[in-house]
Amino acid sequence: MRKKPPSRNATGMAYYAVSPDREIRLPDGIKEIGNSQFYNSEMEGHLIIPPTVEKIGNYAFCFCTKLKSVTIPNSVKDVGIRAFAHCDSLEKVTIGDEVEMIWNGAFEDCVSLKEIRLPRSLIEIGDSMFRNCQSLKTVWITNKNTVINDVQINQREAIKSRIFQDPTREFSDNPDDKARIYNVRVGFKELDEMTIFKDCRSLEHIYVPKGSLATFRYYMPMLLAYLLTESEQ
Repeated sequence: MRKKPPSRNATGMAYYAVSPDREIRLPDGIKEIGNSQFYNSEMEGHLIIPPTVEKIGNYAFCFCTKLKSVTIPNSVKDVGIRAFAHCDSLEKVTIGDEVEMIWNGAFEDCVSLKEIRLPRSLIEIGDSMFRNCQSLKTVWITNKNTVINDVQINQREAIKSRIFQDPTREFSDNPDDKARIYNVRVGFKELDEMTIFKDCRSLEHIYVPKGSLATFRYYMPMLLAYLLTESEQ
């Protein structure tokens, strides 16, 4: 039987869909997936990025709406701006233990993503990283030194002071009352500055390393901080 030829993206890079699990494999030996390399590609299923890749470019897989899962290997150090944004069907992302930078909006509008674990190697959480991930319930931050983006830090005091100065807004001081706290939080216009988790309407838990709770609460708005929980990771 004649072997089925590989599919190709707009720039000519080949990729194979391996049945029956729809596992997608890129060519072995590549070191970088370029900017917009698979933008709006029809690839469908479970993407396995080769262990030789060191960088995933900006918008590399943006609008790949049929991707179900992505495995990013330990070799990758850098995930570009909106690299996987608008991947509507993306449910699972496995990130390698050596990834250092995940840039702005990397998983923005991944509306089917339910849970994600960020590696200990991660230096910074980029602006709008999970914006509008409407199904996202759980985030694991495993490095106590991971930096929250500058917009978040600079706006913290201003956001908190505006919330407390408005007597018409009611919220609970009980950290266990997470559902009501969240419902109040999403109505605050001031929290538009907090784009990392903006419109993550299902978010229930943000797990951080043991001993780092106070640090992460300091860098997050008061109401978002109630979703934080220490974990042994």
